[in-house]
Amino acid sequence: NPNWTAAEVKKRLIETSTPVRSLRKKSISRGRVNAANALHGIIPASDEPADSAWKTVDFAVESVHPYADNSNVTFDISAPGAKFMRVVFERIETEPQYDTLTLESATGEVIEEVSGAKTGEYVTEYIKADKAVLRLKADTSVGGFGFKISKIQIVE
Repeated sequence: NPNWTAAEVKKRLIETSTPVRSLRKKSISRGRVNAANALHGIIPASDEPADSAWKTVDFAVESVHPYADNSNVTFDISAPGAKFMRVVFERIETEPQYDTLTLESATGEVIEEVSGAKTGEYVTEYIKADKAVLRLKADTSVGGFGFKISKIQIVE
C-alpha cells in the first residue's frame, strides 16, 4: 500500500513473519520476514502461549558450587500435566563458550543452550512438554558457580 507510513510497513512485516523458534528471542518478529505473507496480509498461526497463560511454580534444583571440571551432569525437570514449560534461573555462571547449560526435551532435542554469566532472573525458551532435561557440561579447566533454579513456569 503506497499510502502506508514506515511504521505501518514495519508492523505488517513483523506480524506476517513466519515463526522460527530459534529466532524467538533474537528478533522482534520472532521469525523470518515473509514477503508473500506481508503482501497478502496473511498472519501465520502460532501455538505459542499468551504471556497471561504462564503460571509460576516452585521448583528447586541447583548444581554443586563450584561444579566439577570435565563433568556432564543431567537434572530432570518436570511438571506433570503441563502443556508448556520454561525454566527460571536465579543464577547462571559457567565458563563462557566452553561450559554449557543445555535445556533438552525428553527425547534429546536441544531447546536452548546457555554459557557464561547471566545476572538476575533468566527465563529459558519454552518446551512443549511436561518434562525436560537440563545438562551441565564442563571442559577440563576453569569452572564456575554453575546454576540455581527455584521456580519454573508452566501452562496447563
